[in-house]
Amino acid sequence: MSHVKKSLTEVLEDIPSYITFPEVKAHCKDSEKYLVVDQLVESFKQEYGDKVIDINGARVVFDAGWGLVRASSNLPELVLIFEADTQEKLLEIRSIFKEKITAFKEVAPNWENDLII
Repeated sequence: MSHVKKSLTEVLEDIPSYITFPEVKAHCKDSEKYLVVDQLVESFKQEYGDKVIDINGARVVFDAGWGLVRASSNLPELVLIFEADTQEKLLEIRSIFKEKITAFKEVAPNWENDLII
């Protein structure tokens, strides 16, 4: 930074900003959560191919953001996180995940911390 001829404000303007959804929790029994995540990983891979990172869940990378679902390591729930460069894209990514996850009867339909009811 000492060699940069810009103010900190100017440097930060060049860094892209993203909108992040709060961490969402979808309740699912401990005995079923890993199987559900494995099936979600496969479903996302079938649809999005190499845009799915399957380390500890499914992180799907979209053009303007990403979404993640993983099994909590210590609670009976799935953890979801969404991030995008616009509110519209953020809601679109959330909707894609909501549609896939609600197909599983093992997962509670009402998500904790979900901003959309």
